[in-house]
Amino acid sequence: MEKRRKLTQNPTEPIEGPSDAVAAAPSSSSVKFDFFNAHFCVGIPEHELQQFSTEKGNDGHGRPRPPATAVERVEFEDAELSKLYTCSLSNILPRLDLDHQISPDDCIPFKRILHHFHRLRAGQTLSNGVVGSIDQALYQYIGRYMDLCCASTGDTDFKPLFCLHALSHVMRTRNLVISNKQRLEKAREQCRDQGLARPKVLILAPMRKFAHAIVKTMVALMFGEDRPFVQRLARFESEFGDTEGNQIHEKRAVAQDYRELMNGNVDDCFRLGIGLAKKCLKLYTPFNESDFILCSPLGLKMLLDETAPESDETAPKKQKRQKASAPFLRLGTEKRRKTDGTTNDDDDDGGPNDFLASIELLIVERADILLMQNWEHVQSVFALLNSVPCRVRTDITRVRRWALSGDGTHARHYRQTLLFTRTHAVEMHALFAQHCANFAGLATVVQKPMDPPLVTQLSMPYVQEFHRFDAASPAEQAEQRFQYFVRQIFPKCQSGTLLFVPSYFDFVRVRNWLKRQCEHFVQLHEYAQTGKVAKARNLFARGERRMMLMTERFHYYFRYPIKGVNAIMFYQAPQNAHFYNELMQMGARNLEKSASDHHRLPCWLLFSKFDCLRLENIFGTEATQILLDQKQSENPEILEAN
Repeated sequence: MEKRRKLTQNPTEPIEGPSDAVAAAPSSSSVKFDFFNAHFCVGIPEHELQQFSTEKGNDGHGRPRPPATAVERVEFEDAELSKLYTCSLSNILPRLDLDHQISPDDCIPFKRILHHFHRLRAGQTLSNGVVGSIDQALYQYIGRYMDLCCASTGDTDFKPLFCLHALSHVMRTRNLVISNKQRLEKAREQCRDQGLARPKVLILAPMRKFAHAIVKTMVALMFGEDRPFVQRLARFESEFGDTEGNQIHEKRAVAQDYRELMNGNVDDCFRLGIGLAKKCLKLYTPFNESDFILCSPLGLKMLLDETAPESDETAPKKQKRQKASAPFLRLGTEKRRKTDGTTNDDDDDGGPNDFLASIELLIVERADILLMQNWEHVQSVFALLNSVPCRVRTDITRVRRWALSGDGTHARHYRQTLLFTRTHAVEMHALFAQHCANFAGLATVVQKPMDPPLVTQLSMPYVQEFHRFDAASPAEQAEQRFQYFVRQIFPKCQSGTLLFVPSYFDFVRVRNWLKRQCEHFVQLHEYAQTGKVAKARNLFARGERRMMLMTERFHYYFRYPIKGVNAIMFYQAPQNAHFYNELMQMGARNLEKSASDHHRLPCWLLFSKFDCLRLENIFGTEATQILLDQKQSENPEILEAN
């Protein structure tokens, strides 16, 4: 009975207990720099937001570029700030004060979670030993509620940092709502402290094991070494733990990053509502009663498809979208159950995505893995954020005015988006350009390319030919790439050629063309059955098939060793820079069995100026600049190594 009383939340009490040295509703006087109030409690004039929404930028995606743009380079150990965009709406630059260094202790009034955060970071020992400096550098933009795209190839764990920021945001929001209840009758206009829906933080994670680590980090930040009060914790451990997770055999020769990725609970279909109460964390709460929504893009997309009204015309399209993730059923997602506890029986008169109407903080964890799953699901989720709900479940008199302005479309200008990835990809920049418009600006932090580049680590004889083709726009490069391949590259392909095609759409196009040419080839892609994959590998290894087509997603999820590789043709540079070396090593193993000591592995790479980031990840900045400076010609750049 005593335990039940501890788990009961008094709606008139603040979330943090009396042991904290903060008031129920932390104000600007509780912290040195109150960017929370500056971002969400001070509205931007509607005419400025209207202008900001209609102006077109020069980045090719139609994203409104801020009126004032600042570009800086700030290096900290192994990472650097590559680009920083800020805007001057309502004199926001002085409010951000970018020249002044801030820390979590300056902006977060909750001493307990700050203490637990410092304890967590003090107990983490990383190979580079620069956790503190990276946290400090990233918090300059996270704490100012700027959008952030962070690409780090190291093993730095950012979960404590973004969980600290997310917890602080929800706790300040909830405490502000509770304290304003007492002031509502006296000053109704000053008590606008809510959005159109309760959920404030959306966290996208690729697999259940990452969601498990995020919840564990939240528990550690909230309770530290004290006894945690978490509702439905046993159920969470059974569904998100790794007791029955996937295991890579220890004798299998695979890269360490693949072993870490595929060990554990790798189910990519899940969704979880999390509520925050006084001294208690509630799991499996209904979405409309949650403060946090932790899910995978596939899990959220399937929920929206299940609850959305369906017509006969849209049914086939829905089946195709669900089929797009079918190949990953072999990776641990055979049992897809609705285990989120989010029943929507009372939402018949509401929209399927009403709970996404007031998301103020969006966090994307390991976007590089999401890129290898189904990026369209991520784009769909981003497109649904901050839309006008069909049903409002909050007191409309307490909804912030900017959430109601512009027919509800201005809310996206106040949303902060934090994206963390280990691969610097143009798709992530396009995501910010198309779906993010934070008036506080965007910061992009990119780790320095490896020095020396990865390609210099190859210890084998090879001949690399770099073929550049010209394309006027990203939309035209698929056609131009295919035409160049047919005219210039395919005639050079010899027996035992591995044709690596990163995109599945390009893969289908090349495969159909080879069939029309009556070529003898085999294919390895993410949708192939296990028996057909084994047969294709065997035929290619014995030399009974001249060519092998392989997609990047297939290699990403299976990492099978391919025998019989005598030449490699990269239809496009891979997203993962390490794959370039891994595939070259496959050819090297076959060369070791060759009778000629001077035989070199031939390799062809087809690229355009839009492959800049992919090339930079593999060859480094200087070599990439040399490649991009050359013009399309019949004589490609050739690099030989003995």
